[in-house]
Amino acid sequence: KWHVAIALLLLITVSNSTQVDPESVMFPYPPGQHGPPWDHQYLLTLLKGVAPYDIYPASFGNKKLETKRMILSYFGKKLYIHAAILDNPWKYFHIFEPGQYGGCEGSVTRVKVSETALHQSCQVASNAGFFNITDGSCLGNLVSESRIIQNTGLQNANFGIRKDGSIVIGYLSKDIVDNRTNPFMELVAGVVWLVRNGSSFVDISKDLEDMSVQATGNDFVTVQSARTAVGHLRDGRMIIVQVDGKTRVRGVNLYEFADILIDQFDVVSAINLDGGGSSTYAEEGVLVNMPSDQCNDDRRFYCERPVTTITCFR
Repeated sequence: KWHVAIALLLLITVSNSTQVDPESVMFPYPPGQHGPPWDHQYLLTLLKGVAPYDIYPASFGNKKLETKRMILSYFGKKLYIHAAILDNPWKYFHIFEPGQYGGCEGSVTRVKVSETALHQSCQVASNAGFFNITDGSCLGNLVSESRIIQNTGLQNANFGIRKDGSIVIGYLSKDIVDNRTNPFMELVAGVVWLVRNGSSFVDISKDLEDMSVQATGNDFVTVQSARTAVGHLRDGRMIIVQVDGKTRVRGVNLYEFADILIDQFDVVSAINLDGGGSSTYAEEGVLVNMPSDQCNDDRRFYCERPVTTITCFR
């Protein structure tokens, strides 16, 4: 059944032009703002002694990539879920800029996940960080192949892997991102820390990231939509999970997404990446999930949205 679905997706997403549906664009913050208004020091006071980030050892086994495609009846609705689990992320996990080296610098051109994935020889790829829908600029902290592209100081949830093979997840100061003793090899920022130590962290995280005080933020957390997450399992393997949907029509909210990660995949920690029409999952450079943006040249069909950064399992 899945090979038929993939063939159908190839048929309906051949267009390079995409009509971005305003209803499928989710803004976690008001226009002109990204991230909470406070710095790392103030966030520490909000945490009241709880560590701002966690460190786990990554697995170092032989390269093994496991992919899953699931249709679940969950929360009274049918969900289409794609996932990839990777052993030895220290060697085979990457964050890539759109298109090629330097894609988040200067004049940014958004590129489809499938195109960047094909260019970078990714076995599995998904969309990653948030971006400005107007000018395409990449948002949040970003490290790719040991190169610090952006160190913003914004206190949104991060996921990264360091030179020593440790996985780091949580809220980072600029000094931590810039650490040269044990530097980050790959790092990406999302919005909302979904799962922490095997339990849902959404309620706490939405306040730490200033989601509950803005109408846009609260809606971002509770609205049904397509979603993408990156995280890790207890044995140090890394996981990407993507759920199909269309904003305010179908999909999951972030509370439900966290429950799926825990119940279906036994995820220990994970952060929420960009979602809505940006939520994309590709294998071997081929789009696998169902996008929610309509194609410009034929609005009966749906096309992959060009984005900025991607997660890549090679």
